[in-house]
Amino acid sequence: MTTTADENELYRILFHYDFQPVHMERKGSVLKIETHRGSFALKGTPMSESQQRTFLAARQAIAGLSINALPLLPNKYGGLIINNESKCYYLMPWINETAKDVYAKYERLIDAAAFMHSGTKRTVKRNKEETNIFYKQMLDVWQKRKAFFERFADFAEHRTYPSPFEQFYLTTFALLMREHEQMRNVLDQWFQGNAENEEAAIVLCHHRLSPEHLLTADEQNYLISLEHAYLDSPAVDLVYLFKSAGEDLRLDDEQYKNLIQRYQAICPLPRQEKLLLKSLIHDTDIFYKMLAGYSENTAPRSSDMAMIERWSKALSAIEGIYHLDQALSQNDETDQTKSSPSENKHKS
Repeated sequence: MTTTADENELYRILFHYDFQPVHMERKGSVLKIETHRGSFALKGTPMSESQQRTFLAARQAIAGLSINALPLLPNKYGGLIINNESKCYYLMPWINETAKDVYAKYERLIDAAAFMHSGTKRTVKRNKEETNIFYKQMLDVWQKRKAFFERFADFAEHRTYPSPFEQFYLTTFALLMREHEQMRNVLDQWFQGNAENEEAAIVLCHHRLSPEHLLTADEQNYLISLEHAYLDSPAVDLVYLFKSAGEDLRLDDEQYKNLIQRYQAICPLPRQEKLLLKSLIHDTDIFYKMLAGYSENTAPRSSDMAMIERWSKALSAIEGIYHLDQALSQNDETDQTKSSPSENKHKS
């Protein structure tokens, strides 16, 4: 429900396009506007001047690749972004999606990510000081979370009358700690491998790669919501995509393997980036946030069943993470097998 102030702001924005709406409807984060000139999508979002420059540069960077950014339509003054007091607005044509199958859309999304990463990829000399700082920060976070998980388990175990969730937490504690330890193990492998690999790959990262940010119309794929794009390791983008897939679908080894192979066929992932990806997918951040929120809640435990349901859903995603870990390991073994003949020939 829009207020009068919201409506006044909206009509001020539409004035820049000389629009006379026939019908307007909120669709997620965008407003669908139907006019006699066609249907359009108007998005309003907070963006700093720096973010606006990055947003436009990101769109330009993927122009000409095998993906498209949904075109921005200029207003009557020639601008692509309208700055208002609290938000920035931009206008796009409305696209009616044709993709129905969720897994098929993930296949398109992984292809789009691979084309974007491949087309913007560059190799830089690894900054050892920054790498050491990142590793120490990750270790510090890991150790604090481990201590928090253990304290909560000790607290629940010694309560005379533990709550339903506390009892449930104790039954899942071993699985949680196994996942937490796996993150540390792979992170250590990644850090040790950096001593032998002085180069790192950086790419243009979308920041939120999920099906809702890829529009498909027939054979065309359109990436949207590039406001938060930035340069980073491809692993940072891929972990969001794979965790999104794990929440939406229960994928098995072969389905994960297919997605990884599709990506690798377009944009081969260096071993160090694979290790970083494997470490990030085992991140226990979601469990830490849920448990911290529960611990801070001093209200009666009437919401314990809802907490158990949320915790169970997060735990079920660990099975998907295991399948993804296996698929990444198999893919790494395949890459090493392919490279060994040429290496042996070189050595001889």
